[in-house]
Amino acid sequence: MLFFIYPLKFLAQVLINLGILNYGFGIDFNIGFSGGFEQYDIFIIYGLGGFAIWFVIILMYLHAYNMREILDLDSNELEITRDTILANSIVCLVILISIILAIFEVGHWPGFIYLFITPLIFLAFYLRDRILKTKNS
Repeated sequence: MLFFIYPLKFLAQVLINLGILNYGFGIDFNIGFSGGFEQYDIFIIYGLGGFAIWFVIILMYLHAYNMREILDLDSNELEITRDTILANSIVCLVILISIILAIFEVGHWPGFIYLFITPLIFLAFYLRDRILKTKNS
């Protein structure tokens, strides 16, 4: 996790200090390091780290789900496990899209795409519940 948090701090520092303060308001602010950087490379590196972490979490929950009889999971625990797998899969999908956008250097979208994580998770849960409601009717 430490290898993910520090790049996140670095990414946030660059986005706020350079992106918002410098480009947005014209304030020349020290971003905390010397030398140049390529913004798209930052999103690729951050994305690969984030994807690795969230994908491992998905695999752990899948393993728990596959061992549900041995673990004696009740219906509430099974629902939480399935919801977590779905939500983390959406996070991984958004991260992959961000990496692809960064590889092709598509404007500011590699960073902005992360804003869609929460709405996509809520949309997926809403659609899943509607489909299950329709099936049960």
